[in-house]
Amino acid sequence: MGAMKVNAVLIAVFVVAGCSTAPTPTVSSTVTQSPSPTVRPVADQDLQLRPVLTAEPAAKGACPPPHSAEPASTSPIKACSVDGTVLYSLGPAAVTGGQVATLAVGDSSAGGGAEIDVTLDAAGSTALTSITEELSVKSPPQSQLAIYVLGQVQSAPTVSEAILGGAVVISGDFTTSQAQEIVDGLLQH
Repeated sequence: MGAMKVNAVLIAVFVVAGCSTAPTPTVSSTVTQSPSPTVRPVADQDLQLRPVLTAEPAAKGACPPPHSAEPASTSPIKACSVDGTVLYSLGPAAVTGGQVATLAVGDSSAGGGAEIDVTLDAAGSTALTSITEELSVKSPPQSQLAIYVLGQVQSAPTVSEAILGGAVVISGDFTTSQAQEIVDGLLQH
């Protein structure tokens, strides 16, 4: 899972920043319905949406190991991209795993593969709208919102406008079983 390249697509208009070697994500305006959403709690530190403060090429050995420490959601942190090429400084979490209402594996709306569908509760949806509204008027990298999952930045798309509705889709080059492994990892910590 650590070497797996995962892209995150937030439902709304996003322009993907060119600071990662991950494949370009597909932007969609609908969420694929999953047959069985999971409603067990996700730990605050395991899934976070954080504003990007800086993004720079990662020097050899500069990446902190995933889960080296359980970061407080209110503290800024440093984390690397999944592929280890970008070192990010991230602001405090705007949305945390505790604000996840449902988490499920579904079929990718882009065709082939699997995706992870995340729906936020009312507080998470409001926080997502607020942070994306704030970031949409900034320049990169401060206009990017990092999807921080299990100690690594999965993706850091640039926000071009406020996002309404509280739906997040994480998609990439993984199978249904690999997507389920990520979901299970989020739910077990």
